[in-house]
Amino acid sequence: MSDLVCPPVTTEEPQRRPSLWSQMIDVITAPVDLFTQLRPLPASMGTGFAVVCLTAFLVVLVNSSLLFSKGAMEDVMRREEKKLNAQVAQGKISAADAATAAERMRGISPILFAVIGAVGGAIATVIVSFCWALVVFLAGKILGGPISFARAYELTGLAFVIQCFAAVVGGGLIMLRDSLTLPTAALFIEDFDPGSKLHNLLQALAPFTIWFVAVLGIGLACSSGLSIRKCLIALLGFWVVKTIILVSAGWGQFA
Repeated sequence: MSDLVCPPVTTEEPQRRPSLWSQMIDVITAPVDLFTQLRPLPASMGTGFAVVCLTAFLVVLVNSSLLFSKGAMEDVMRREEKKLNAQVAQGKISAADAATAAERMRGISPILFAVIGAVGGAIATVIVSFCWALVVFLAGKILGGPISFARAYELTGLAFVIQCFAAVVGGGLIMLRDSLTLPTAALFIEDFDPGSKLHNLLQALAPFTIWFVAVLGIGLACSSGLSIRKCLIALLGFWVVKTIILVSAGWGQFA
């Protein structure tokens, strides 16, 4: 069976960049057509960054929703206390130090806690966008595709529309279930243990993340003329290996 390839670029009419809103819709409904249409146009990092900023804003709103969900806030505290208990079990800190840290954490204002989470989440969103753009850029170079970092960031940023959906769904689940519930395979785990590799692996298995990585593969293929199948295998394979390594190393929260 032959490799899937993006359709060739037609030059019958002068190419125009679609509106940002149109591009965001097409990422969801017709990513192959969108990235093929963008291929002959100059790369626009600003377009990608605009979508990343929208994602960061939604992340801030999701963290702010913790203020209206006592159950979710309690879940956050309980998970942090489990991390402290795990450090005690590993001999990294004493039980007295863990108790003191837990007491101090409980004494932090919920507003301050939400603000710290919101700011940290927004900064992490921007950093992650550049990291994924670097992965796409390097994947293109390894596979032999002519793709610039600016183009890699543009298509990565546009793919963050999917992360916008993930943030909205996550915020809705938090409010609906009154718990720290995210749209992942760990959705129905009642008492999530951040020290459990199985729980962290299930947390990393997020449909929106898999969708996001798949769109990156399509974007890379259509932006550089490479095989869609090869790009999907390369990026999804990278994500699988990265997830396994981080979870195995005890850094599941970064998977």
